[in-house]
Amino acid sequence: MWEGRFWEKIDVGNIDTCWKWKAGRMGKYGNFWRDGKSNRAHKIAFELSEGKLANKERIKQLCGDYLCCNPFHMMKEAEYDNRKNFHGKYKKASEDECWEWQAGKDKNGYGKMQYFTHIDEKRKKVHGRAHRIAYCLDKGINEVPDEGYVLHHCDNPSCVNPKHLYLGDNTQNVNDRVNRQRGYEPKGELHHYAKMTEEDVKMIRKSKMRNCDLARMFNVTDSCIFSIRSGRTWKHVSV
Repeated sequence: MWEGRFWEKIDVGNIDTCWKWKAGRMGKYGNFWRDGKSNRAHKIAFELSEGKLANKERIKQLCGDYLCCNPFHMMKEAEYDNRKNFHGKYKKASEDECWEWQAGKDKNGYGKMQYFTHIDEKRKKVHGRAHRIAYCLDKGINEVPDEGYVLHHCDNPSCVNPKHLYLGDNTQNVNDRVNRQRGYEPKGELHHYAKMTEEDVKMIRKSKMRNCDLARMFNVTDSCIFSIRSGRTWKHVSV
């Protein structure tokens, strides 16, 4: 198999050291012929270790040695750029504390940033929430799994501490929002804009008075009385 022939051309050491390419070169990079084509040696080493790259996806050699074929010294270029863009945009504290996002946020308080990904074998810059990117960078993955939600243990939308994040599903996300009363809107007389009680609503629906007369009685508009009687509002109140 060609894989055995390939590894014979590398001076393999431990994880921390560079694994030098000992055979032919293509410019400043190691060169290996496979299936009648010339290939960069470090790219083959990375694919054998981490899986096949997308078309035109490039590798960053973190050690700076172009002849190094140690997969632990490499990173997908998009991931490298994402890490570089991500770090420095949050205030790092201890592992137990929240790491507050310092850059742009959406209306719900979640951090947001642009990041690189590969879509249809093309490198593209897209927008995403910072805590989801933090989770992906920590786990070494490109995307959150389909139908997955990155949730907070700390209930702090702007936190990007990976220790405070976990992967859940839609049911967990909804339960989490309900339990913490996020997005909760009080109903009926509990609402801060309510002008009447549930007993008032029941009386209005039972009454044979005209809408305009009831409106003057409760100091509201005719349309408000109509909405109550037709069930468009105060739907949770039954007579």
